[in-house]
Amino acid sequence: MDNQPRIIAAGAPVAARVPGHGARQVDTIAADLSGSNCTVSTLVTVGWREYLALPDLGLDRVRVKVDSGARSSALHATDIHRFRRGGAPWVRFDTQPNRRSDASFTCEAPLVEDRWITDSGGHRDFRPVVLTTIEMAGQRWPAEVSLGSRATMKFRMLLGRTAMRGRLIIDPASSFRLGR
Repeated sequence: MDNQPRIIAAGAPVAARVPGHGARQVDTIAADLSGSNCTVSTLVTVGWREYLALPDLGLDRVRVKVDSGARSSALHATDIHRFRRGGAPWVRFDTQPNRRSDASFTCEAPLVEDRWITDSGGHRDFRPVVLTTIEMAGQRWPAEVSLGSRATMKFRMLLGRTAMRGRLIIDPASSFRLGR
């Protein structure tokens, strides 16, 4: 196989391996050729588990499972209360974002909607979904995050593929590529 970039699907984002790099090098270049303006950006390679910040929620360091199998992102939340701020729906909730720490935080965020979420076991739950900012690898972007109990889970947050789209690529053989 040659090292030349190939179009994966016409009108869709294009992905190419960077020529001349070994198998462990997974930095990828993505280009969107679907519109009149061609934009090129470098995807950041992350491990299957990382740390990120949720600055809008006052959370500086949250250990997450980077999960391409999950469509949406999810954050552990308890004592969820709905209220209105400036006429818009908001939620207030408590979270203990890192299982290994006793630190607990009370957070507030704008409510996008309540949505049916299906977990990996096929169980459906009607959960609030909030809009917040993710900060990771020196980048910041808005993302929707569902709120629900993850008390029995190893990771208190999942970063799903919708939040990663066009920004991150996962190296499943590594962890904490962005640092501990």
